[in-house]
Amino acid sequence: MRRELFDGALTPQQVYRVEVLLDACLAADWPLAFTSYALATAHHETANWSHMKELGGEAYFKRMYDKAGARPKVAATLGNVEAGDGVKFAGRGYVQLTGRSNYVKAGKALGLDLLKEPGKVEEPTIAAKVLIWGMSTGAYTGKSCRDYLAKSPPDYVNARRIINGTDKASMIATYAKEFQAALVGAGYGKAPTEPAKPVPTPAPVIAAPTSAKPPVPAPEPARHDGKVEAPASERSWWGGVLSRLFSKEP
Repeated sequence: MRRELFDGALTPQQVYRVEVLLDACLAADWPLAFTSYALATAHHETANWSHMKELGGEAYFKRMYDKAGARPKVAATLGNVEAGDGVKFAGRGYVQLTGRSNYVKAGKALGLDLLKEPGKVEEPTIAAKVLIWGMSTGAYTGKSCRDYLAKSPPDYVNARRIINGTDKASMIATYAKEFQAALVGAGYGKAPTEPAKPVPTPAPVIAAPTSAKPPVPAPEPARHDGKVEAPASERSWWGGVLSRLFSKEP
Protein backbone atom coordinates (compact mmCIF):
# COMPACT_ATOMS: atom_id res chain seq x y z
CA MET A 1 0.00 0.00 0.00
CA ARG A 2 2.82 2.34 0.88
CA ARG A 3 4.50 1.72 -2.44
CA GLU A 4 1.45 1.84 -4.71
CA LEU A 5 -0.65 4.58 -3.11
CA PHE A 6 1.69 6.78 -1.08
CA ASP A 7 4.78 7.13 -3.25
CA GLY A 8 6.77 4.99 -0.84
CA ALA A 9 6.26 6.89 2.41
CA LEU A 10 3.53 7.56 4.98
CA THR A 11 3.52 10.00 7.87
CA PRO A 12 2.56 8.76 11.36
CA GLN A 13 -0.67 10.76 11.00
CA GLN A 14 -1.57 8.98 7.77
CA VAL A 15 -0.81 5.60 9.31
CA TYR A 16 -3.04 6.39 12.28
CA ARG A 17 -5.95 7.51 10.12
CA VAL A 18 -5.74 4.43 7.90
CA GLU A 19 -5.56 2.10 10.90
CA VAL A 20 -8.54 3.71 12.66
CA LEU A 21 -10.75 3.18 9.62
CA LEU A 22 -9.44 -0.33 9.03
CA ASP A 23 -10.12 -1.24 12.66
CA ALA A 24 -13.67 0.10 12.33
CA CYS A 25 -14.28 -1.98 9.19
CA LEU A 26 -12.97 -5.08 10.97
CA ALA A 27 -15.20 -4.38 13.95
CA ALA A 28 -18.19 -4.02 11.61
CA ASP A 29 -17.26 -7.37 10.04
CA TRP A 30 -17.18 -5.79 6.60
CA PRO A 31 -16.21 -8.06 3.70
CA LEU A 32 -13.15 -7.40 1.59
CA ALA A 33 -14.85 -5.36 -1.17
CA PHE A 34 -16.68 -3.08 1.30
CA THR A 35 -13.48 -2.34 3.19
CA SER A 36 -11.42 -1.83 0.02
CA TYR A 37 -13.89 0.73 -1.28
CA ALA A 38 -14.19 2.47 2.08
CA LEU A 39 -10.42 2.95 2.17
CA ALA A 40 -10.43 4.13 -1.45
CA THR A 41 -13.17 6.65 -0.70
CA ALA A 42 -11.34 8.02 2.32
CA HIS A 43 -8.08 8.11 0.36
CA HIS A 44 -9.71 10.36 -2.22
CA GLU A 45 -11.90 12.51 0.02
CA THR A 46 -9.14 13.35 2.50
CA ALA A 47 -6.46 14.00 -0.15
CA ASN A 48 -4.39 10.93 0.75
CA TRP A 49 -5.41 10.97 4.42
CA SER A 50 -3.95 14.43 4.92
CA HIS A 51 -7.07 16.57 5.56
CA MET A 52 -10.09 15.68 7.66
CA LYS A 53 -11.87 18.87 6.61
CA GLU A 54 -12.66 20.18 3.15
CA LEU A 55 -10.02 22.58 1.88
CA GLY A 56 -11.19 26.18 1.61
CA GLY A 57 -11.90 29.25 3.69
CA GLU A 58 -15.13 30.86 4.89
CA ALA A 59 -15.67 32.78 1.66
CA TYR A 60 -15.45 29.56 -0.34
CA PHE A 61 -17.84 27.65 1.93
CA LYS A 62 -20.38 30.50 1.88
CA ARG A 63 -20.27 30.65 -1.89
CA MET A 64 -20.57 26.88 -2.34
CA TYR A 65 -23.03 25.86 0.39
CA ASP A 66 -24.78 28.86 1.97
CA LYS A 67 -28.32 29.77 1.02
CA ALA A 68 -27.08 33.26 0.17
CA GLY A 69 -24.18 31.92 -1.86
CA ALA A 70 -23.75 31.14 -5.54
CA ARG A 71 -25.67 27.82 -5.38
CA PRO A 72 -28.88 28.30 -3.37
CA LYS A 73 -30.42 25.10 -4.79
CA VAL A 74 -27.47 23.04 -3.61
CA ALA A 75 -27.71 24.71 -0.21
CA ALA A 76 -31.40 23.81 0.01
CA THR A 77 -30.69 20.18 -0.95
CA LEU A 78 -28.12 20.02 1.84
CA GLY A 79 -30.59 21.47 4.34
CA ASN A 80 -28.56 24.64 4.84
CA VAL A 81 -31.43 26.93 5.76
CA GLU A 82 -29.70 29.37 8.08
CA ALA A 83 -27.06 31.97 7.33
CA GLY A 84 -23.66 30.53 8.11
CA ASP A 85 -24.68 26.90 7.57
CA GLY A 86 -22.36 26.69 4.60
CA VAL A 87 -19.37 27.33 6.84
CA LYS A 88 -20.60 25.42 9.86
CA PHE A 89 -21.51 22.27 7.95
CA ALA A 90 -18.72 22.14 5.38
CA GLY A 91 -17.26 18.78 4.39
CA ARG A 92 -15.58 16.78 7.17
CA GLY A 93 -14.33 13.30 7.91
CA TYR A 94 -13.48 10.32 5.74
CA VAL A 95 -16.42 10.97 3.38
CA GLN A 96 -16.52 14.78 3.68
CA LEU A 97 -19.95 14.82 5.33
CA THR A 98 -21.57 18.05 4.10
CA GLY A 99 -24.75 19.99 4.92
CA ARG A 100 -26.97 20.49 7.94
CA SER A 101 -29.31 17.63 7.01
CA ASN A 102 -26.51 15.08 6.79
CA TYR A 103 -24.99 16.19 10.09
CA VAL A 104 -28.39 15.90 11.79
CA LYS A 105 -29.04 12.40 10.37
CA ALA A 106 -25.57 11.13 11.26
CA GLY A 107 -25.79 12.58 14.75
CA LYS A 108 -29.14 10.90 15.43
CA ALA A 109 -27.92 7.57 14.10
CA LEU A 110 -24.73 7.63 16.18
CA GLY A 111 -26.11 9.31 19.31
CA LEU A 112 -24.02 12.47 18.85
CA ASP A 113 -24.98 16.15 18.85
CA LEU A 114 -23.30 17.00 15.57
CA LEU A 115 -25.60 19.98 15.11
CA LYS A 116 -23.91 21.58 18.11
CA GLU A 117 -20.45 20.08 17.57
CA PRO A 118 -19.98 19.46 13.84
CA GLY A 119 -16.20 19.53 14.27
CA LYS A 120 -16.29 16.12 15.98
CA VAL A 121 -16.61 14.54 12.53
CA GLU A 122 -12.96 15.44 11.96
CA GLU A 123 -11.95 13.00 14.70
CA PRO A 124 -10.91 9.72 13.01
CA THR A 125 -12.89 7.47 15.35
CA ILE A 126 -16.08 9.50 14.77
CA ALA A 127 -15.35 9.86 11.07
CA ALA A 128 -15.06 6.08 10.75
CA LYS A 129 -18.47 5.58 12.37
CA VAL A 130 -19.99 8.17 10.05
CA LEU A 131 -18.54 6.44 6.99
CA ILE A 132 -19.72 2.96 7.99
CA TRP A 133 -23.18 4.23 8.91
CA GLY A 134 -23.69 6.13 5.66
CA MET A 135 -22.23 3.55 3.30
CA SER A 136 -24.10 0.70 5.00
CA THR A 137 -27.52 2.37 5.05
CA GLY A 138 -27.40 4.42 1.86
CA ALA A 139 -27.91 7.58 3.90
CA TYR A 140 -25.81 9.79 1.61
CA THR A 141 -27.40 9.23 -1.79
CA GLY A 142 -29.86 6.38 -1.35
CA LYS A 143 -27.28 3.85 -2.57
CA SER A 144 -25.40 1.51 -0.25
CA CYS A 145 -22.47 -0.89 -0.40
CA ARG A 146 -24.77 -3.81 -1.11
CA ASP A 147 -25.95 -2.21 -4.35
CA TYR A 148 -22.51 -2.45 -5.96
CA LEU A 149 -20.02 -4.29 -3.75
CA ALA A 150 -21.85 -7.46 -2.73
CA LYS A 151 -21.53 -8.94 -6.22
CA SER A 152 -18.58 -10.79 -7.70
CA PRO A 153 -16.60 -9.06 -9.01
CA PRO A 154 -17.53 -5.89 -7.12
CA ASP A 155 -18.50 -2.89 -9.24
CA TYR A 156 -15.91 -0.45 -7.98
CA VAL A 157 -16.71 2.13 -10.66
CA ASN A 158 -20.42 2.56 -10.00
CA ALA A 159 -19.87 2.23 -6.26
CA ARG A 160 -19.01 5.92 -6.36
CA ARG A 161 -22.76 6.52 -6.50
CA ILE A 162 -22.84 5.65 -2.79
CA ILE A 163 -21.04 8.93 -2.08
CA ASN A 164 -21.21 11.39 -4.96
CA GLY A 165 -22.63 10.36 -8.31
CA THR A 166 -19.87 9.36 -10.70
CA ASP A 167 -17.36 12.05 -9.76
CA LYS A 168 -13.84 10.60 -10.17
CA ALA A 169 -15.41 7.14 -10.27
CA SER A 170 -12.74 5.43 -12.37
CA MET A 171 -9.85 6.88 -10.39
CA ILE A 172 -11.36 5.81 -7.06
CA ALA A 173 -12.06 2.35 -8.50
CA THR A 174 -8.33 2.05 -9.19
CA TYR A 175 -7.59 2.96 -5.58
CA ALA A 176 -10.05 0.31 -4.43
CA LYS A 177 -8.26 -2.39 -6.42
CA GLU A 178 -4.91 -1.34 -4.93
CA PHE A 179 -6.32 -1.45 -1.41
CA GLN A 180 -7.91 -4.81 -2.12
CA ALA A 181 -4.57 -6.24 -3.24
CA ALA A 182 -2.93 -4.95 -0.06
CA LEU A 183 -5.67 -6.37 2.14
CA VAL A 184 -5.52 -9.76 0.43
CA GLY A 185 -1.77 -9.79 0.96
CA ALA A 186 -2.33 -9.11 4.64
CA GLY A 187 -4.89 -11.91 4.97
CA TYR A 188 -7.87 -9.62 5.59
CA GLY A 189 -11.04 -11.49 6.44
CA LYS A 190 -9.33 -14.80 7.11
CA ALA A 191 -9.40 -16.42 10.50
CA PRO A 192 -5.98 -16.16 12.12
CA THR A 193 -4.02 -19.38 12.07
CA GLU A 194 -3.39 -20.61 15.56
CA PRO A 195 0.16 -21.76 16.18
CA ALA A 196 0.55 -25.45 16.75
CA LYS A 197 0.31 -26.26 20.40
CA PRO A 198 3.47 -27.85 21.76
CA VAL A 199 3.11 -31.46 22.76
CA PRO A 200 3.58 -31.57 26.51
CA THR A 201 6.52 -33.61 27.72
CA PRO A 202 5.15 -36.50 29.75
CA ALA A 203 6.04 -36.46 33.39
CA PRO A 204 8.62 -39.10 34.33
CA VAL A 205 7.02 -42.29 35.54
CA ILE A 206 8.03 -43.04 39.10
CA ALA A 207 7.57 -46.65 40.02
CA ALA A 208 5.44 -47.26 43.02
CA PRO A 209 7.58 -48.33 45.97
CA THR A 210 7.56 -52.08 46.52
CA SER A 211 7.03 -53.42 49.98
CA ALA A 212 10.53 -53.94 51.21
CA LYS A 213 11.20 -57.18 52.96
CA PRO A 214 12.49 -56.79 56.49
CA PRO A 215 16.20 -57.40 56.67
CA VAL A 216 17.16 -60.88 57.71
CA PRO A 217 19.12 -60.60 60.91
CA ALA A 218 22.57 -62.06 60.81
CA PRO A 219 22.81 -65.36 62.69
CA GLU A 220 24.21 -65.14 66.16
CA PRO A 221 27.81 -66.26 66.20
CA ALA A 222 28.27 -69.88 67.28
CA ARG A 223 29.93 -70.48 70.57
CA HIS A 224 33.23 -72.28 70.55
CA ASP A 225 31.53 -75.32 72.08
CA GLY A 226 29.20 -75.63 69.09
CA LYS A 227 26.09 -74.34 70.83
CA VAL A 228 24.23 -71.41 69.41
CA GLU A 229 23.43 -68.78 71.90
CA ALA A 230 19.92 -67.33 71.84
CA PRO A 231 19.62 -63.91 70.36
CA ALA A 232 20.21 -61.10 72.78
CA SER A 233 16.66 -59.88 72.28
CA GLU A 234 15.39 -63.21 73.57
CA ARG A 235 17.70 -63.41 76.58
CA SER A 236 16.58 -61.94 79.86
CA TRP A 237 18.92 -60.39 82.30
CA TRP A 238 18.38 -63.36 84.59
CA GLY A 239 19.02 -65.80 81.81
CA GLY A 240 22.38 -64.20 81.16
CA VAL A 241 23.37 -64.44 84.79
CA LEU A 242 22.32 -68.10 85.14
CA SER A 243 24.10 -69.10 81.95
CA ARG A 244 27.30 -67.68 83.30
CA LEU A 245 26.81 -69.31 86.77
CA PHE A 246 26.29 -72.79 85.42
CA SER A 247 28.78 -72.61 82.63
CA LYS A 248 31.57 -75.13 82.83
CA GLU A 249 33.95 -72.62 81.36
CA PRO A 250 36.30 -70.93 83.72
